[in-house]
Amino acid sequence: MGKLRMHSGAAAAKGYRIGYPGDATNVEPNVACQFVFSQSTGGLVDTVSGVTLASSGGNQNTLQVGEGDWFRYAGVLFNMNGDYYSASGPIAAMGLGTGNFTIEYVMAKGDTETSLYPMLFYDGTNHGYELAFQDDINKAYFYFEATDGTAIAWQQVLDAKYKDGKTHHHRLVASARGTGSAQLEYFIDGASQGTTGFTSMNGKTIPAGNGFIGYHSDPFRGTLRELRVSNNATNNSYGFGKS
Repeated sequence: MGKLRMHSGAAAAKGYRIGYPGDATNVEPNVACQFVFSQSTGGLVDTVSGVTLASSGGNQNTLQVGEGDWFRYAGVLFNMNGDYYSASGPIAAMGLGTGNFTIEYVMAKGDTETSLYPMLFYDGTNHGYELAFQDDINKAYFYFEATDGTAIAWQQVLDAKYKDGKTHHHRLVASARGTGSAQLEYFIDGASQGTTGFTSMNGKTIPAGNGFIGYHSDPFRGTLRELRVSNNATNNSYGFGKS
């Protein structure tokens, strides 16, 4: 397998920056964890804490060049051969607590799968959260369950470009938690895909249990370049170096 090269272009404007916190001049605040692909270990490494998720089932690294702002970024290719990444135990930084949060990921898909294929699944005694996709109907599915068993499920039709095989920036934002305006909103490349109420989770703790990326009941297919969780409702800067 050839050696992969990372982008080394000029510094971009302040905003969302893949690879933070390595670029200290482009800081997005309150980042709890950020998993990126490690060429040296073949694992997904949290650049905040240094925690590494181990691979299983034959994950492959891939390099995608071009695509405007997203280029020369090593990522993980999930090919549905039961490949996934997992932790040996709970990852505290992935917990969403009782406050606002943002889950964002840089991902490429190019399929028309007819079942639910999770990109991310965190589960500890059935508490935690899951993000999944059903590509033939262009829908994303989100599930959150608090420590007291309170749960909310949401499905949202997405712009079909998310499965065009190109890399896109996805962002799921929970805002105004603790108020009557609490909601979830989903963005792709800065464009809102829709909202749903989240008031049932006011005062509820959403934990992170044992972590799985790329597999639960069905395997994910696609390329993941970054996964980030922030402990606030971050601005919706949409791409590499964009504000």
